[in-house]
Amino acid sequence: MNKNISAFFLIMLVLLFLSSCEFLSFEKKEIETEELSAGVDGVQKKYRKDKSLLTTIEYKDNKRHGISRLYYEDGKTVHNEICYNMGAKNGITNSYYRSGHLYYTVKYVNGKREGILRKYYETGKIMAEVPYVKSEARPGLIEYQKTGEKKKIYPKLIFEEIDKTAFENKYIVRIRFSGGKKNVKFYKTMYDTNGDEFAEKRLITEDGVAENVFYIYKDGYIDEKFKIRAVYTTISRNPYVVYKTKHIKVEW
Repeated sequence: MNKNISAFFLIMLVLLFLSSCEFLSFEKKEIETEELSAGVDGVQKKYRKDKSLLTTIEYKDNKRHGISRLYYEDGKTVHNEICYNMGAKNGITNSYYRSGHLYYTVKYVNGKREGILRKYYETGKIMAEVPYVKSEARPGLIEYQKTGEKKKIYPKLIFEEIDKTAFENKYIVRIRFSGGKKNVKFYKTMYDTNGDEFAEKRLITEDGVAENVFYIYKDGYIDEKFKIRAVYTTISRNPYVVYKTKHIKVEW
């Protein structure tokens, strides 16, 4: 009899445990996300495991449409907010410090950054102005000290020509920024037979230096004009962009 009672209670405990696990699993799912049915308009909320709000995303016809917000760990302070129009970023995107002060603001058009991205110190003073066209940073970066003064000193783009035609049939153009800057990227513009730009390729860079190698053989020559887009990421993590054209004429 006692054995039957013990077995009964054991079975009840197992069922209770399984029921609790199922509830906890359901609760966990509810905490992490609230899913919308396909095609339903409304706001989707996602939560962290500690139940704090992570994101709120507005949907229309199952596409992001309206304001999407990401929150800091407190679940109340907005980290960033993005405007969407039927799935594509359109309108103003803002990012904020934990204090709630504006960090940067930029406009998107059909999913691409367009115009001036403005960054601010937490005090509210302007930190930087970065021009963009179709999400590509362009020349014209302006950075500001906390005092409000503009930063004036930036590295120069340098071309170094190395003639190795006598021994290796090569003519090398090394590209770098002054000051030994290593946080850089270099891109070479490609031209078609009509001399029109049609593509761009990134050059391999080692220790902040890229090489454009030309091969030339006996009775040959090089007559090529090319353009380099160089991007240096500043200490403040802003893209400083320089365009420079180089014309190489060499006979062997």
